Amino acid sequence: MNMVSFWKSVLHLARGLILPVIFGIFIMLKIAFHGLADFALWVVLYTAVYVVSFWLLGMDQSEKQLVLKPLQRLRVQK
Repeated sequence: MNMVSFWKSVLHLARGLILPVIFGIFIMLKIAFHGLADFALWVVLYTAVYVVSFWLLGMDQSEKQLVLKPLQRLRVQK
């Protein structure tokens, strides 16, 4: 296994985690949950930040295709 290549790919993936970590820290420090609905809203928002950040910063084209192909098959079957 090529260790340099492995760590480059790990660092590339880590770029996609920067915004979710910052957003998660913000939620933990600044947001007070007043019920399940508040919690659910922040879970949805955090998930959206995570998905968008990872898609734009953490995934390369081949990884994006691994996600898109099954989604396209689901869309065609409807």
